[in-house]
Amino acid sequence: MADRAAAIHHPADLASPRRIGAHLSFAKLALFRSQSAFTLPSERSIAPGGAVDPSPVRWLIAALHLPRRTRWKALVPPTGVATLPRVAESAVPILPSRNLDETFEFYSRLGFQLQGAPIEKYRYLIIGRGSIELHFWDAPDVDPLTTDASCYIRVEDADALHREWKEVGIQSDPATGSRLMPPVDTDYGMREFALVDQSGNLVRVGSPLRTAAD
Repeated sequence: MADRAAAIHHPADLASPRRIGAHLSFAKLALFRSQSAFTLPSERSIAPGGAVDPSPVRWLIAALHLPRRTRWKALVPPTGVATLPRVAESAVPILPSRNLDETFEFYSRLGFQLQGAPIEKYRYLIIGRGSIELHFWDAPDVDPLTTDASCYIRVEDADALHREWKEVGIQSDPATGSRLMPPVDTDYGMREFALVDQSGNLVRVGSPLRTAAD
């Protein structure tokens, strides 16, 4: 412990009784941080080079050099509990397209809209519908009858979405395998249907099976 203390360079005024008493809560917060392994946003500005020092004592020393207002607002939220802001997380499939313009036309009829740059800028397509986002890369050599690219989309009501897409009038195309298949109940508790686009991408769409209680 003595060696550890000797290795820490304390500010000259850190050891004063007034300073220690005034910031006792920071020591508790630092110790709590070391046990829960979370990262506060303000640490990026108080650790040298942006790195976060895992030592609670070093972290406390650095925190005491923050401006007083920043110190209290950044490190002690109104609830009194240090937390991280929630960040939404999602996964986006990247599928091949034999013709990006063809793919965009196909999905635009299903309610998808362009969300990225124009196709000609990067030869890349980003489309979205509600919370659904799909990416397509330019793959003119893809064989729609042999590709195994696919993705799964979870929705609230698979039957309702299938009815909407069926009304669009997706024609079955033997040359590409493009088609819209009817919904079925699965043994793993999902109501699902499948869509195959003109590049052979299989898009499975599902929602949880409804029970009598629903």
